[in-house]
Amino acid sequence: MKSFATASSNLDHSAHAVWAHLTPVLSKLSDDHPEVDTIHFVSDGPTAQYRNRFNVFLLVSHLQKLCPSVTSSTWNFSEAGHGKGPMDGVGGTLKRMADEFLARGNDIATVGAFVSHLVVSCPSVDLVEVTPEDVQRSKLLLPKKVSSVPGTFPI
Repeated sequence: MKSFATASSNLDHSAHAVWAHLTPVLSKLSDDHPEVDTIHFVSDGPTAQYRNRFNVFLLVSHLQKLCPSVTSSTWNFSEAGHGKGPMDGVGGTLKRMADEFLARGNDIATVGAFVSHLVVSCPSVDLVEVTPEDVQRSKLLLPKKVSSVPGTFPI
């Protein structure tokens, strides 16, 4: 079992930003496990991030490019504010390790420094920095107009 995490100085939480964070994880998954044919996403349900036509568009159009062997995917939404299990645990572990590093009088001034420190102190987590440029590139994947999808929030 391998854990993945991403960190960024970009605070955008829209669908294209979510995909900027998913891209390195899905690329690594595809490279390391080309036999994977099904992906199940589990997340809470903020409409700006997940339950909207832009995320559905990126799921349908971009997932196949990142993971060519994937023929099936699901996206399961939990109720907002409810823990998602292991995913929250990975984030909590990384934050705790960073807090311990700071408590010993060290400094973490940038996202790059955060990633550099935690890659060493948490080798079981594949941690990647997502740059503002990565988020911008992901935004370019969206066409000017995306049709609405029944059952999603019309943002």
